[in-house]
Amino acid sequence: LRMALTAACMVAWRYDPSTGQVVLSDNAAEVFGLSPGTTLDHIDQAFDLVHPEDMERHRATVNQAVEMGGSYLSQFRIARSDNGAVIWLEDRGHAMCQERGAPVRLIGVVMDITERKRGEEERDRLVVRLREQDQRKDEFLATLAHELRNPLAPIRNGLQIMRLARGDTDACDRVGPMMERQVAQMVHLIDDLLDLSRISLGK
Repeated sequence: LRMALTAACMVAWRYDPSTGQVVLSDNAAEVFGLSPGTTLDHIDQAFDLVHPEDMERHRATVNQAVEMGGSYLSQFRIARSDNGAVIWLEDRGHAMCQERGAPVRLIGVVMDITERKRGEEERDRLVVRLREQDQRKDEFLATLAHELRNPLAPIRNGLQIMRLARGDTDACDRVGPMMERQVAQMVHLIDDLLDLSRISLGK
């Protein structure tokens, strides 16, 4: 059991609400990063380790289990005493109750979930980044669609002029270069669209 707790970065504990006494497994100092000689034999000492932003919520969760019985799960941060690093812990406890409902004791385990939390934070950052990229792509496509429509009107008008002015070489000579410029602009915009496709495919 000792080897399993160490391998899992997990601390087993029991807590007597009537006395405030806490008993931890031998690897608690290693997991919590406690200074040599530091003892945690009272619930208040254990709560003192909890990050101030998580303290009230975690204490309320434990107190509710003491009053109501049953199981609870709480995640909170602590700052290691040995190197000052902030780590995430997950506390799972269960109240062992008498027939009248008064808890005899609480038992449970605390596990270091820092790596899991870092993975979740990295995932959340990636999701935000992907959403921003998707939004920029949508904006680009909307702009591109609008820009693609702009050259079509002059090209359509030019074709109509050429159809109405059959045999009028001067009119056709004036309209032709304009249509060529608009077609070149459309080709440029479509090339931009193909570039976007290549970027999305990682090419």
